[in-house]
Amino acid sequence: MSTPTDWEVRLHRGVSLIRRYLLHAALDELRPDEAPDCPDPSVRAEVYHHIGRAYLGLGRYQESVRWFSNAAAAEVPPACAVRYNTNLAVAYRYIDPDRAHRLITDVLSQYDAYLTPDLRGVLYNNLSDVQWINGFYSEGYESALRSLEAFTDAGLKDGHDELYLNLGVFCIELGRYEEAKTFLLRAVTSESELALHAYTELSRLYLLQNDVASGLHWACAALPQVWSSVMHNAKREISRFCRLLALLAERAGERALAMRLMEKSQLMFGRMEMWREWMQVQAELDHLRQRPMPPRGSGQILPGLGREDVSRFLTWLEVLNAQEVLQPGFSALLDTRVQYAREIAEALGLPDEDRQTLTYACRFADYGLTAVEPEVLADPLRSPEAWRDYQQHPVLSVRMLFPLGIPSEVLSVISDHHEHVDGSGYPAGKRGDEIHPLARVFAVADHYATGVTLRDLPHSQVMAELAERSGTWYDAAIVAALESRFHA
Repeated sequence: MSTPTDWEVRLHRGVSLIRRYLLHAALDELRPDEAPDCPDPSVRAEVYHHIGRAYLGLGRYQESVRWFSNAAAAEVPPACAVRYNTNLAVAYRYIDPDRAHRLITDVLSQYDAYLTPDLRGVLYNNLSDVQWINGFYSEGYESALRSLEAFTDAGLKDGHDELYLNLGVFCIELGRYEEAKTFLLRAVTSESELALHAYTELSRLYLLQNDVASGLHWACAALPQVWSSVMHNAKREISRFCRLLALLAERAGERALAMRLMEKSQLMFGRMEMWREWMQVQAELDHLRQRPMPPRGSGQILPGLGREDVSRFLTWLEVLNAQEVLQPGFSALLDTRVQYAREIAEALGLPDEDRQTLTYACRFADYGLTAVEPEVLADPLRSPEAWRDYQQHPVLSVRMLFPLGIPSEVLSVISDHHEHVDGSGYPAGKRGDEIHPLARVFAVADHYATGVTLRDLPHSQVMAELAERSGTWYDAAIVAALESRFHA
């Protein structure tokens, strides 16, 4: 047996990291700057392909298109060409749906003899998504059915919740309500964020049929999923849920609240460039404005969910949105910070309640930055005064979040998240065990996330910085816990 080459070893490690969604570390292994120098053409094409996968997972779609295109342009066996072009089509789905549609149909026609049933299922699933984006509901329904049939032929009988959900949504748009119920009831068994979307669509379906009691039942079933989805940044599902809440608020006589929810839904759809949904919400907004003002309701939107609860939910969403527009890449920072805080929590074996506290803190900690002067935010080190002002943002975050009902444990973590174990941090100069233990976890996750997102540094350089500051700025055991996740 021949000894693997350096590039084959890198490729193996990179793929392993991608499977665990440790994408910045994967890019460090696959080294995009050096990849064109890989001497073996087949290995080089695979490296290109997995670099594309890493960028796709990070939402950097233009870069993923570039690398998938490089892989697809290589002289490789047809089975490899199918994989590369399939992922290229997936990447194009986010930036050029028409191009994605052409690519998928080309693969289905040109490589039919090389398509395994499971790969055919993936292709038709992606084709149905593109057809949804373009409003081709009948075609999308047929593609989703073909995808389900292909996965069944491959012996994959479970795990099709997304397909059942898509089929249900297509049926709603086509007015085939009874068929929609069948598919959506199969989708609600999902344990992922998909369940929220399925509950939301079931509620919308029953409301369309004027079955208010059933609509309220499924909206109530969605409630336990909502805040988890917010904390995991499932923006699509939250946008749809805001739209549903708006319809329920209108029925409850809460016109102003309904308008606010619709506007939030539309804003979120627009930021995701989901223009078909954006236009649907606009039509519903226009309809709301034209209808006679309903009589003032009791304030109960759903059983156990009143006007004040929904207003607080909206306010918390607005806090999150306000942070995401602080500067380019801030949304990616928040997502990455949550991910690596949870990686550390997993390594340390922290209980679920601590993981939830960490997730809340990671999402809300920088709210105080929205009250900092723009010139200070742009360059905190421009002057001693600017740096002193900047160092107060954890205090500002706590003061601004306290009236909003954020849990006190979360506020304690936020207060301490820039303290260092040697006492050199801010705002209070705490040291060692004076610092909240979860804030010490937060600090390591924050340094890593800031390095690989806002500073655009390679994984290895950020980890070297953490190692250099281990025991001074950062808790050495927590730095070691993060390091262990990349070798699991």
